[in-house]
Amino acid sequence: MKNLHLKVPGVKVDRSQGEVESKKFIMNPTYRRFEDKEHVTGYAKYQPSYPKELYDKTKNVLPAIGRKHASSGQRTFPLTKICKHVIWIDVSREQISKARKAASNIDYRVGQAKDLSFLGDGTIDFMAVATAIHWMDIPICIREVSRVLRPGGVVAVYSFGPDTIHNKEAHQLVWEVYKHYIVL
Repeated sequence: MKNLHLKVPGVKVDRSQGEVESKKFIMNPTYRRFEDKEHVTGYAKYQPSYPKELYDKTKNVLPAIGRKHASSGQRTFPLTKICKHVIWIDVSREQISKARKAASNIDYRVGQAKDLSFLGDGTIDFMAVATAIHWMDIPICIREVSRVLRPGGVVAVYSFGPDTIHNKEAHQLVWEVYKHYIVL
């Protein structure tokens, strides 16, 4: 993805060397909490869903070639109806285990966006990150996603919006980061 134009405070991208520097603004990536069967069952049962309109908009921006699509987590299911071949990538073996056989056009992979070494360069048409960006080291993930995305490919980051923080100053600091990622 040579035409990646992303301005984020605290992130400096030197595309000529493929290097990314960042001030670490990521949540504590202790994702093992998603390994407990009870936690995964509760998460699947009580997590909010995105509206149908979001997936309608997604369908409208999908590359016409539409061969391979990658997505994170349980919000992959709606994409199986609009994408030809989906690769579900999740850090949790338990979530993958629970989801197996959900649709015939899904390949399941335990992994993280910072290491997509199982995907070749330029092999993905569309990548969705659903309610997961807050767990990621964004600059490292951008580099890896840029590697696997085909020219003209699309990346969609879905989120319910920034968390509400009742301390006004803290809320403004968080909003300064989020506002650079919001696209309607």
